Amino acid sequence: MALLAAGAALLLGCAAQSAPGTSSDTSRLSLSVAPSRAAVASPQQTARADVAARLGAFVAPPGARRLAGAPAGSAGLFPALTVGGKVVAAVGWWTYPGTQQQAADWLTSHVPRGTVGTGSSGRGRKGAAGGVAQVDSVFYGQRATALLSQRRLEIDLATFHGSTLLRIDAVDTWRPAHPAAAVIPSGVTRIVVTADPASSSAAAGVPGPANSAATSGSWTQVTVTDPGPVAKVVALVNALPTPVWGIPCLGGASGGIVVGFYRDSGGATATTPVAVAVDSAAGCGSTELSVRGGPQKVALVGSEQEILAALKLTLPSQVQ
Repeated sequence: MALLAAGAALLLGCAAQSAPGTSSDTSRLSLSVAPSRAAVASPQQTARADVAARLGAFVAPPGARRLAGAPAGSAGLFPALTVGGKVVAAVGWWTYPGTQQQAADWLTSHVPRGTVGTGSSGRGRKGAAGGVAQVDSVFYGQRATALLSQRRLEIDLATFHGSTLLRIDAVDTWRPAHPAAAVIPSGVTRIVVTADPASSSAAAGVPGPANSAATSGSWTQVTVTDPGPVAKVVALVNALPTPVWGIPCLGGASGGIVVGFYRDSGGATATTPVAVAVDSAAGCGSTELSVRGGPQKVALVGSEQEILAALKLTLPSQVQ
């Protein structure tokens, strides 16, 4: 019996030693979950999130009450909202106990932060009872981004059952993202900027002076090898968005600049450019990017002024 008690005590002692951290085998069984990468939002998802946030941040006149949706009988009171394609919207409804004019006056005098333009209008619309109702509108324009070409907040107001009904439309127009294949390759060491009255992409193949640094408006071609400006221009062009509806003035005869991107130092080692960007000076913000061995003449939204500013150049007068 004494031997059995001693054996039991020994086993209990072993169990007590391993208890604090579980058994040696079990302590090795741990699961590590790698943090998942945050999904990159598409331009449309970015626009939907933006309109929802701006609608949520809308501040109504004091005393106004938010509604769950359009009240019964209000159909046709306000103009139809056109969405679809590259246009997304978020809509909210409020009722205000004061007059329509009081609400409009408050909205025009309490412009949201970040607004870059405002406006207002009035028009007649078919009323809920079949008559003509006066509808006032207040507009807030907000700053565009690389992916959102238009951002606006529109508040329509009309008298409805003795109070003022407000419909708030947060509307965005989104741009498609820069095409993944239309990217200037890495390793660019030299760019040649040609002021071209006809904006011909063939001009980019003409070798320029080794390290010209013209800053006046009299140059016709400038070669840049300084790594800083070269990298800045490559990044700038690679980040340009695509147009929303297309750019009708691309391919015209207007002047501008042609930018050739090279992976050599020029001179005897000069090769053909790995990419060519053609920027029109027609004022429509158009850029065509062609990548050697890749997409050709991809339409982008950009301006020769952005590239010239990065290089501290002024467009020569003969191509302006």
